[in-house]
Amino acid sequence: QESEFQYSEKDFSFIFSKDQNLYEVYRVLTGIDKKLIRQVEFFDEYLSPDIGEENKSITFKITIQSSEKTLDEKDLEQIHNNIINKISDKFQSKLRS
Repeated sequence: QESEFQYSEKDFSFIFSKDQNLYEVYRVLTGIDKKLIRQVEFFDEYLSPDIGEENKSITFKITIQSSEKTLDEKDLEQIHNNIINKISDKFQSKLRS
């Protein structure tokens, strides 16, 4: 549904094992907060010896929006941390700085 409240977009880059299925990552991401995570978009895959032959770096954009209020910095930070913790944990992946 459409929400009149402001939305926020944030990009995350994670290093995954090369054979990691992205649909699984998508499912976990959208499941983290069904109310607030509106959209997940994968847009960059990067392979390089720098990150290890067995790995790939994936960047995705998350759109976060509440239908109840404009989220403040603290709300957003909480969701961002939640995303980082869940994805790192579930896929033994690392946030790429």
